[in-house]
Amino acid sequence: MSDHRTGGVDDAGNDLAESPPQVEPGAQRPPRSVARNIVSLATSQGITWGLALLWTFFVPRLIGPEQMGVLTIATSVTALVAVVLSITTKEFLVREIVSNRSKASRLLTLALLLRLATLPVVYLTALVYAHVAELDDRAMTVLYVVAAATVCTMMAEPALATFQATERMQFIAYTDVANKSLQTLGGILLAAAGFGVISLAGLGLGVALFTLVIALGWAHRLIGLRARPAAALPVISRAAPYWFLAVFYVAYLWADGVLLGVLATPEVVGWYGAATRLFTTMMFVAVIISTASLPRLVAANSRSTEDLYVTARRPFEWVLILGLPIGVGLACTAGSVVRLLYGVEYTGAVPALAILGLGLPFMYVNIQVAQVFVASGRPLVMGRILAAAAVFNVAANLLLIPYTEQRWGNGAIGAAMALLLTELCQAVLTVAIMGRRLLSQATVLRVAKAAVAAGGMATLLMVLPNMPLPLEILLGALSFLGLVVLFRLPTPDEVATARLLLARVHAAVSRARLASRGGKAGPDRP
Repeated sequence: MSDHRTGGVDDAGNDLAESPPQVEPGAQRPPRSVARNIVSLATSQGITWGLALLWTFFVPRLIGPEQMGVLTIATSVTALVAVVLSITTKEFLVREIVSNRSKASRLLTLALLLRLATLPVVYLTALVYAHVAELDDRAMTVLYVVAAATVCTMMAEPALATFQATERMQFIAYTDVANKSLQTLGGILLAAAGFGVISLAGLGLGVALFTLVIALGWAHRLIGLRARPAAALPVISRAAPYWFLAVFYVAYLWADGVLLGVLATPEVVGWYGAATRLFTTMMFVAVIISTASLPRLVAANSRSTEDLYVTARRPFEWVLILGLPIGVGLACTAGSVVRLLYGVEYTGAVPALAILGLGLPFMYVNIQVAQVFVASGRPLVMGRILAAAAVFNVAANLLLIPYTEQRWGNGAIGAAMALLLTELCQAVLTVAIMGRRLLSQATVLRVAKAAVAAGGMATLLMVLPNMPLPLEILLGALSFLGLVVLFRLPTPDEVATARLLLARVHAAVSRARLASRGGKAGPDRP
């Protein structure tokens, strides 16, 4: 959720293996192409997606649902605390830096100092929750270690905002890949060696600290750090609307895990944690599109409001056209996915994952629409919607978790239902507010075709007999793509863009092969 006005930083002569060059603050250079940014993000998301699945396949079944639940509780609590204390949000920093590049160094320094000052509050909150939830010694230890890792993540976020604002998406990619690689490989080795959740939390802390160091190093080389930060009070005043939005977004997103920790057993929390880990892994499409489109939306808004909405229609269409088959496919294959990745101990995660899959397209929409509000300088509008969503989500969790826990012995079902209802209501409300300015007749027609294609895919998956998951995924994808082609859904521009992206990916693969054979890769140009 961020934006663009002055343009990004040139990448001439720098391929994906280079460190960022030293650039004087305020220097303005031509922006990188959207295709180039999408390739950087898509490449990293593809790698981290595969690593996340690898972690998911080994670690949860090795540590069991109960320890998985302990880790989920700690992650949920600290995520809520982190966003409450991060007054200078990533979205605010991106918008400020894009609007005036000369502010970047002072803003980055101030954001780091403000977040560092919140360290005692993080631990005080963790202590209070541990007392209220009556956590045992192991769960408390995990909570405190995860809180330290969360602080490191908070400190790294301003650097990531700098990379996004200057359209240096490849450095976000480097950070994500390094983080996920270390988490995955280290987590698998620890779990296989018999170490438990405390060791996994310690690994997370070490990786977060490493990620913080490299992110700040790159940010310092890109824009520098100033001994005199920006004045705090004016910045906090401008950041407040964006902080308001972020607080309630994270509040309703993580409230279910926190409430499950109080209302259900750690095993049930582990089932829900397994389902949500897979669910959030499938958010990669929305992450790529929203991150790449935000700077361009801000630039469009600087020209005119009408230009903003015209620019916003295409990424809005993309998130729905891609989110529908991913969400529906996840719901249809939930049983096979859980059995393959987690094993029979996590059977309780199946209904929760299916329900969350149905809500995924709505979450895609909400993420992209929030970008439009941020780009237009109206974060409070989305903030009010998220505040209502947070209240609704908490109330729904308090009602549905005890009911499903008593009825089926699985409060994870109630938490998933609460999140689905929240996302659905929020999507209906945000699209209603945007109205005709965002939804053209062509947009509605394209989304309707995608919905029919996703429905056809779901029908095929439901009538097919049981078969291996890879075959289910292949048949589902082919049926959806076949219907998309039949309905003539892609536009000529999208076909051309797809070919460009494929050419860039092919070029990157070719360079990697040359490097592995001792050859010299060529420049990163199509």
